[in-house]
Amino acid sequence: MKAVSLLKALDIGNSVAEFDTDLQAYFLETQIYSDFTKGKYDIIAGDKGTGKTAIYRIVRDKYRDIPELADVEIVSGFNDSGNPVFQRLSQSQVLSEGQYITVWKSYILSLLGNYLLDVCEGGYSDTMGKLDRLLSAVGLRTRDATAITVFSQLTNLLRRFTQPKSAEVTFSVTDTGMPIVTPKVEFADLCAQEDNTQTIINSDDAMAILNQAISDLGVKMWLVLDRLDEAFIGYANIEIPALRALFRTYLDLQAYDHIKLKLFVRNDLFRKITRGGFVNLTHINARRVQILWHPEDLHALLCRRLRECPNFLQCLAFTEAASDDELFSVVFPSQVDVGEKKPSAWNWILSRVRDGNRLTPPPGTLLTL
Repeated sequence: MKAVSLLKALDIGNSVAEFDTDLQAYFLETQIYSDFTKGKYDIIAGDKGTGKTAIYRIVRDKYRDIPELADVEIVSGFNDSGNPVFQRLSQSQVLSEGQYITVWKSYILSLLGNYLLDVCEGGYSDTMGKLDRLLSAVGLRTRDATAITVFSQLTNLLRRFTQPKSAEVTFSVTDTGMPIVTPKVEFADLCAQEDNTQTIINSDDAMAILNQAISDLGVKMWLVLDRLDEAFIGYANIEIPALRALFRTYLDLQAYDHIKLKLFVRNDLFRKITRGGFVNLTHINARRVQILWHPEDLHALLCRRLRECPNFLQCLAFTEAASDDELFSVVFPSQVDVGEKKPSAWNWILSRVRDGNRLTPPPGTLLTL
């Protein structure tokens, strides 16, 4: 019964970072995490369960306390739970890769622009006033700056423009700009337009206005996107062109020093996106890092989680001053399969949780226990 009581006192967290309420207590600050906060990498890649979302959550929740991010505002570009907001793109017609680039740039402009204007609460500089008028003109000024609201408004506009009831002048999303007025088009819920002119705002010019507005405040803005592997599940005809467009948008944004797009992506999805060739892939790979867990890091993570279970440690009469190796030896036997040529308990655990690529993600290691 003592062993049962000990195990009941043990809580080593949830295997899914989104549901782990104690993540901050035992998060391990790896070199990749450190390099990411220093701005060395923009794209965090890894297999499922390697900790991409854990890094995102820690940075999102603690960035104001991280010295390297003292002049950075971090904005989440997706919803943490429920169906990914990007699935709303499936409700409009399939676009070309170039048109999806315009959609992504419009989203980034709207999300960061509305966030910036809401924070300033009307105390606008000349550039912010121009940004406010621009967003209002293209129909992207929103009541709040959440990802759900902004992307919903963008996709609603997209459906109106790409699914007209009748039109004297056909319309499609351009590859280079954001249309404001389309002449004489009657949509399902709009009256015919009387204006016979069409105004196009070049998306790069609009991004330059946003970049200058951010610069005027003396900060940088990071837009972080996660859950990309879930974004277009069931919509294969949209997934690849839309996500290839996102990575091309990332490359285009390198021209703006105060706007950074940060992407968290699974390795298998990244391979799908770049399959068949991708222009300037070397530029992307130069800013991409893959999460790999070494046995020493996994050992430290496991012991940190054990230390965050005070009831468990109390039952073991274990002192905080003891080393990780001493803690491990108290909890685990020296060998699971006893024998001269049999592996140690730790190596036995690692051998049982490696995936087909011989990689060992943290959740597998912990759930084996």
